[in-house]
Amino acid sequence: MTLIHAVEGLAFGLGVLLLSSSIGFAYWGITLKPEEAEDMTARKIELGFYAGACLVFTLLIGYWLSV
Repeated sequence: MTLIHAVEGLAFGLGVLLLSSSIGFAYWGITLKPEEAEDMTARKIELGFYAGACLVFTLLIGYWLSV
């Protein structure tokens, strides 16, 4: 196993982790109940931002692995 295979494996694992985090943040934002947060709008924006950021970094890692 060469060093590049190890780096690609770690990047793939990070991509999978980020993708699952993105899905989890989006699901959490969709199913958020009013009693779980003081300010619903701010909490949904925050969760949407986290989901979007995780998805963007997943796509960047996927692009890097495909080149």
